[in-house]
Amino acid sequence: MDWKWFNAHPTANGERRFSCGRSGFLMGVYVLLVLTAALGCQTVTQETLQEYIEDAAITSAVKSKFIAEKALNAVNIETVRKRVYLTGIVPTAKVKQRAPELAFEVVGVLTVVNDLEVQEGHSL
Repeated sequence: MDWKWFNAHPTANGERRFSCGRSGFLMGVYVLLVLTAALGCQTVTQETLQEYIEDAAITSAVKSKFIAEKALNAVNIETVRKRVYLTGIVPTAKVKQRAPELAFEVVGVLTVVNDLEVQEGHSL
């Protein structure tokens, strides 16, 4: 079989079938892998690398503030495009109210989504 780039091969009924050959196929696979890797580096939220770094810094700073308050140690914190999402269980409504106040103290936070649940008597 001839493996040249874009050869036209006649079929039994006289039609011509085009093939790119082995090297063309491998080149196509390589290009597909490179594109998949490049596009796969962006998250589902389509954050840029700079946004991802800024969000990671915000998350870290909020976690540092929460460490100082024992009741907030178990809170899950996620930041997407400078919006901080708080989830988890806290022992009192006062602690739930305090969490976004602390998060807003971090430079760069635009919004805080407080999805914390109050479970009275919940100990950490």
